[in-house]
Amino acid sequence: MSWQPLIHLLNGEIYQLKQLLHALSNEATALLCNESGSIELATNAKKHALEKQIELTMVREKAMEEMTGYSGDDTLSQLANNTEDTRLKQLILELGELAKQCRETNQANGKLIHKQQRHTNNALNILRQRDAPPATYSNQGSTNQVCDSRTIGKA
Repeated sequence: MSWQPLIHLLNGEIYQLKQLLHALSNEATALLCNESGSIELATNAKKHALEKQIELTMVREKAMEEMTGYSGDDTLSQLANNTEDTRLKQLILELGELAKQCRETNQANGKLIHKQQRHTNNALNILRQRDAPPATYSNQGSTNQVCDSRTIGKA
């Protein structure tokens, strides 16, 4: 059986995963620099690369099913383990490694986004005076306002 059509599809998918990894790297840089314009551009590039990657994966899985009767990551792993074609094996392993790198980078970006959201919400809470403790009353009946040093006073 000739694996050439599958090799061609794997090459395309690997190229696209590299594009996705590049987009994820740009997104991480934009998030670290906290530049909203750059974040938006990087996020759009990531979205486009991911959509293309999903499309290529579906095409590859359909071809795998037509060639072997099976599809999915398990079938691809079995093929890598059982094939004598070193090029095919190398491409399957590279595809798996790139997919892993993309997943890890995307998760790290998600953590950066979550951290920035918390930071922004904390800043907004301070501005809204939600961070200040409620007023309490002294023995004389007047209010004792204990202000946190992070609370911004009103002019």
